Amino acid sequence: LFGTCMVQRRANCIGCALVATGLLVLALSDSRSFDAFPLAFALIGMGGPGVHISLFHVALLFPAAYKNRVQSTLVGAFVLSGIAFPVERWLIEDVGYARRTVLSAHAILLFAA
Repeated sequence: LFGTCMVQRRANCIGCALVATGLLVLALSDSRSFDAFPLAFALIGMGGPGVHISLFHVALLFPAAYKNRVQSTLVGAFVLSGIAFPVERWLIEDVGYARRTVLSAHAILLFAA
């Protein structure tokens, strides 16, 4: 069990680091001077499943009666995390924050977690 937990923790950390790095690259990207948008989206896309898949085994730590509820909650949390990007778009376009600031803050939150 200890070895399995360490593998899942490592996968989760690597996934978070990939997403955070992708967000930082996206924050620094500019279509004129530093066009790294494809790299940024690739990093974000590669990191997301690492976080998502590594959390499924958490449900196995609960009794059988709660396993499905825990898995559903984890999937719901992952789906709900997709709202971060529309909120960031709102902060950038309507509120007026700089794209670099908003995406960097998101990346720092992921690195801190």
